[in-house]
Amino acid sequence: MAIRRIDGLLELVLKGYKPYYHRGVNRWYLRRGNRRILIDRNLNRVAKEIHKALEYLKMRREAIRKELIRRAIELRASGATIKEVVKVVGVLRSTLYRYLQPRLYISYLYCLRYSPLFQLPC
Repeated sequence: MAIRRIDGLLELVLKGYKPYYHRGVNRWYLRRGNRRILIDRNLNRVAKEIHKALEYLKMRREAIRKELIRRAIELRASGATIKEVVKVVGVLRSTLYRYLQPRLYISYLYCLRYSPLFQLPC
């Protein structure tokens, strides 16, 4: 099945299909998961423009995310708790943990257990 009309192409893009260029056969396709749909050669220019627009949005989203992460790191360094940072910044906690440096919390018992000289204070 090949997409031959612009409105059909746009409808599939809105459903989540992404255009990609297959260099081996010099054709544009739409893909979503393991499903591939061929785009007619008359729509190559439109497919390329849609691809560029989606890439720009992806880059823009990543730039915004970097700013939020930078703000979250600053808040955390100033002493805010993870709960407060998540509330202020609006980033998921799992995302935040991925970017934060781990803090080293070493308890006295941990030092006693793993220290070669058990009498050394930590």
